[in-house]
Amino acid sequence: MAESLREKSVRGVVWSAIERFSLLGVQFVIQVVLARLLSPSDYGLVGMLAVFLAVSQAFIDCGFTNALIQNQQRTERDFATAFFFNAAVSVLFYVLLFAGAPLIADFYDMPALVSVTRVIGFSLVLAALSAVHRTKLTIRVDFKKQAQASLSAVVLSGVVGIAMAYNGFGVWALVAQTLVNRGANSLFLWLLIRWHPQHFFSVASFKPMFSYGSKLVVAHLLHTIYTNLYSLVIGKVFSAAALGFYSRADQMAGLPATSGSAILTRVTFPLLATVQNDDARLSDVYRRYMRVATGAIVPVMLGLCALSEPIVVVLLGEKWLPAVPLMRVLCLAWMLDPMTLVNLNLLNVKGRSDLVLRLEIIKKTTATLILFAGLPFGLMGLCVGRAIYSQIALAMNSYYTGKFLKMTYWRQMREVVPIYSLAAVMGVVAFVVTIPFDNPWVQIVVGVAVGAVIYIAGAKIFKFEILDEALAMLVKAKNLVFKSK
Repeated sequence: MAESLREKSVRGVVWSAIERFSLLGVQFVIQVVLARLLSPSDYGLVGMLAVFLAVSQAFIDCGFTNALIQNQQRTERDFATAFFFNAAVSVLFYVLLFAGAPLIADFYDMPALVSVTRVIGFSLVLAALSAVHRTKLTIRVDFKKQAQASLSAVVLSGVVGIAMAYNGFGVWALVAQTLVNRGANSLFLWLLIRWHPQHFFSVASFKPMFSYGSKLVVAHLLHTIYTNLYSLVIGKVFSAAALGFYSRADQMAGLPATSGSAILTRVTFPLLATVQNDDARLSDVYRRYMRVATGAIVPVMLGLCALSEPIVVVLLGEKWLPAVPLMRVLCLAWMLDPMTLVNLNLLNVKGRSDLVLRLEIIKKTTATLILFAGLPFGLMGLCVGRAIYSQIALAMNSYYTGKFLKMTYWRQMREVVPIYSLAAVMGVVAFVVTIPFDNPWVQIVVGVAVGAVIYIAGAKIFKFEILDEALAMLVKAKNLVFKSK
């Protein structure tokens, strides 16, 4: 019997969640150890290169992976074309980074960036070699193999990074960690899926994929430039240490939201693409995903906001305390990310990459103006600007959802207001109950325990859908784990 869309959703979410959360656990331990061995300036140096690496990565993919997933008549020739295109463009951009390394170093007035750029840039080539392999697994909603490859690569790269940091290699520990992670991940995916291109590059395959994907790549490029523009501006206007504080605050605040969003979009895109022409079913599934994503991620984000200080002290040490106020505001900015991406994902499912591009041009123009308006107010002004923009982005992305599925911004907000209200109460109480305690460990334990009781009890009373969905996924996870043994 064919597996239903709901069964595929649950299975996909379970394995995607296993991958993400197992990675989170391992990466968390690795990053905690590295943060204690390295300085904010080490992180700042790598952070200065983020925009150049991210922009290069956007061009390398060129939206072909999304084009392959969205197209229900894809062929092996299409996969081969995407593979060779990704590989060729990755080499081109590595050459550009290698040649442009002195210019990047001059821009930041950091001579050390020349060698760092030339070495870490090779990670682009390593990642491009497995992009199609990962896409094929995503189409199959097979996140088990992706979890195996990702977790193995993270462990191996983490061991290398920690060993180098312990032995005084400084920023090169982070460079080596990145290279080993990308290289090992690609190798493991090749070994697990055993796919290789059976055709050469095809112009006939390239044209339709480029027509769809090129708009997405420009949209993604605008988003990437904006996201990394903060690192570029902070590194240029302030200092490497300031960028280190901001980067760590943003990374910790964004970790739950980006992980949840990644799980959601990776699973929903290939599944919703199969019902892209059935608006009634698409609307029903879309609303469920939106409520579940909000119900799962918002309380985590507000809990993290409430307990930022003890968490930073315990995990990173007191030298990272300047990151705490930044982290609290960024939690509010990242909190809306799942809903924003669910709305945007609908346009990808519908094949309307032109509307995705139109939205990104409007949003990122607005966002850049907000960024520079906040610059005179220092790091905190930049973070507040991001929080304001996150609400604007959600409203803009909701415009076309309202047109296609009659799910306007205000209708969506009415559906999730109970979740936001309960999570806000939980966060305030979790913060207040920790005030009498001086020990950060005790603050975390008490805050998490009290917050969890309040949210779960409230969700039960108000009959939030997230509880039923979570229970179904736990049962499915248990069956999958025991079956795989």
